[in-house]
Amino acid sequence: MLLVFSTHGGIATEPVKYINNIRNAEDLVWLPGTDWVVSSGLEIPGSSESGHLYLINAISDQAEIVYPAEGANHPNGALSATCNPPTKFSAHGLGLRLGLNGQHELYVVNDDLSTIDLFTIEETGDKPKITWRSCVTMPANTFANDVVAIPGGGFAVTSILDPADADKFRKLEHGQNTGYVFEWHAGTGFVKVPGSDTSGTNGIEIDPEGRYFFISAWGSHEMVRVSRGQTPIERVAVKVGMRPDNPAWTWDGRLIVAGQVDTASNVFDAYLGTEELSPSPYKVVELDPKTMKVRLLVAESNTAIFSGATTPRVVKDELWVGSFRNNKIIRYPYQ
Repeated sequence: MLLVFSTHGGIATEPVKYINNIRNAEDLVWLPGTDWVVSSGLEIPGSSESGHLYLINAISDQAEIVYPAEGANHPNGALSATCNPPTKFSAHGLGLRLGLNGQHELYVVNDDLSTIDLFTIEETGDKPKITWRSCVTMPANTFANDVVAIPGGGFAVTSILDPADADKFRKLEHGQNTGYVFEWHAGTGFVKVPGSDTSGTNGIEIDPEGRYFFISAWGSHEMVRVSRGQTPIERVAVKVGMRPDNPAWTWDGRLIVAGQVDTASNVFDAYLGTEELSPSPYKVVELDPKTMKVRLLVAESNTAIFSGATTPRVVKDELWVGSFRNNKIIRYPYQ
């Protein structure tokens, strides 16, 4: 079971560890059965430094930049004929499709160019090899946030808001709808998912059978379950006591979600600002995907230690939590 605790007042106190010297790890994926974690890395607005993909060894705690990197391979065969290797890169949400024989696909939301970039991951040699393969450009008037591989092919991506909407921040503060989910398939391109309109459409997961999307409604403090390919559409929403960001599955079929406990304006000020640390307290909760019952796992208000949490990921015997504005990943014990 997952331990319930806080590092600063709250349910219990447990020792924590960190992965240091890693910038803005907004999302994380673990390659199951290995010692390797891939982390996204958002760029800081106004900085001359690109965002990154990081490869982290969970045993040595060492992180290295694997993209953009000198000598990166860019083979032909793009998903979109108009999409080229990125000239600017800021990695946001990640989606992993596990394949056979250590051959996987990684989808990456690239904020800088409004694309979904596809990488291949090969578990070969001493460490995985990560290679840019192709990309798809997002539709106009969208702002991609998170992406998930769909069983059987294609992917789903959230658009948190319309950047051209002058009223978008007020809508987020008041829990009004600002975004939705797209499915993308090679034959059809982007198609809006019915019933996916939400306030601050942020993180996304899908069940292993591809029957339900689990959507983080950041603006309304809710997790929303929406049926896929069913008529009538089944939709259930539950309050989670925070602004939910990225969800992730545990090995035994539970959904864990991290998010900020702050105003929308404060979080966006940190996201769009040039400071290296977010001031936002955070929580991590567990969600039963069948009953949608919520259980608190972590409540953290000491932002001097860690802040601005966006993503949880169970890695071996630990719960790793990343942030959109921080220079480390925090790691809690997991049983």
